[in-house]
Amino acid sequence: MKRVTPGIGILFAVLFIVLVPLTVHSQIIVSRPVGFVRVQLPSGAQTLVSNPFKPLDNSINAILSGQLIGSTNANQADKVLKWDNTNAQYISAVKVDGTGNPTLDKKWFADLVSLTPSDMTLSPGEGFFLQNNQEFMEAVYLSGEITLDLTNSTTILPSLNLIGYPYSTPIVVTNTSLLDGDAILSGDQLIDPTGELSITNILIMGRGYWYNNSSTTARIWNELRPYSSLFSESAMVPSVTSITPMNGGVQITLAISCYGIQTVDIFYKDLSEDGTFDPIRNWELAETNGVPASGASAVNWTDYGSTNRLPVNLVDGRVYLVADADIDSNGDGIPDARAQFVYGMNVQTNASMQTSMSAASNMASLVTTNTPVQTSSITGSVFYVDTVVGSDNLSGLTQVVAGNNGPKKTIKAGLNVAAPGGTLVIKAGHYAEDLNIAGRNISVVLNGNVDISGNLAGASIPVLPMTANPTNVVCVSTNSLPE
Repeated sequence: MKRVTPGIGILFAVLFIVLVPLTVHSQIIVSRPVGFVRVQLPSGAQTLVSNPFKPLDNSINAILSGQLIGSTNANQADKVLKWDNTNAQYISAVKVDGTGNPTLDKKWFADLVSLTPSDMTLSPGEGFFLQNNQEFMEAVYLSGEITLDLTNSTTILPSLNLIGYPYSTPIVVTNTSLLDGDAILSGDQLIDPTGELSITNILIMGRGYWYNNSSTTARIWNELRPYSSLFSESAMVPSVTSITPMNGGVQITLAISCYGIQTVDIFYKDLSEDGTFDPIRNWELAETNGVPASGASAVNWTDYGSTNRLPVNLVDGRVYLVADADIDSNGDGIPDARAQFVYGMNVQTNASMQTSMSAASNMASLVTTNTPVQTSSITGSVFYVDTVVGSDNLSGLTQVVAGNNGPKKTIKAGLNVAAPGGTLVIKAGHYAEDLNIAGRNISVVLNGNVDISGNLAGASIPVLPMTANPTNVVCVSTNSLPE
């Protein structure tokens, strides 16, 4: 994590890569994944939480629509509290109900006296308290899209801050840039209700944390996305437009935009508090025959659970992926998206389709095997290199080691799997080797203090002041060797 020091220029670069979904003849077949975490709220208590998803609408009335209990009595109305670091005080929102006025009931306000509508927002990376003022336990579903931004920056002011991990997966603290060497030496603390955390603790999905910045200056917490992404950030069909808990949280309803599609496939996978999210593999099929859409502009689908799928109120969290089931490019009777994401099959196409796909700039090839990736590439994707925890036998698809996934150990191995249009993220450490990207359409992100003692061929690397100590520096490939 980088400290902001007065009088010293701040040098940073944010690289945003759009990784588009699998397409056939420019027709998108896979949505961005969405999901939820279920948070239990003990009676009469405050629970520190965060939303690990990117809300479709980050206003408090949208995120907590139909959830928690309102009242005209301050001691009976549930509340949300955020910490105002600047003024060292809480900002609260209270849910109102029972007034008989439909413009007020079941909505959130700054207080019960003025009834000023709350403008509170709840975004990834923020911690906040949910206060259950009832005499029974409640559950809240925090939902949205999987966070796909390649990088996320959070300003941590001096003294106490409420934070949450901004990405949609649990992660060990040491695999983040939160408590780096400077923060530890300065005596910074990461705290949850059980006490102070160390770098070996896991940041849990849906949980918030206190961060005590012991210095007198702000810190910038720059974090890299810990999982690969094959999904577009642009508007698309199909897509999930809302996620709504129903019947007291026993079911979840997805509103799906699917104009012109006859049948929609829905995939899912359950999340655990400490399980790494893998966006590519091991999706399950929610509906064997798909969901009929018949060309309608939108359909609703409700997750009631099934024989093989637990009800949503019995899982820690769940993510969903929506696909166009009409596309079967090789005519084998299995929709392409189902073949790729559920069955782990490589979709084979005829020669004319192959020509069309290779000409399309938005074609993404998926890795679907369960064995370590050695030489195959994912077009436009992100790969990681980490000399400390990596291995060249791992896939390179994630910066956290989980099974066969994890960072490569050497730059050479990372370049072997990186494809044109892709990004190679090199983690902090010493690399006694060359970085040669001459003539290749590849961007390289140096994450932390990266020491490359070999030759730099084709890489345009910024000259940095020693005091800048950047977290992310972007190197862009050139078409020729440097002079």
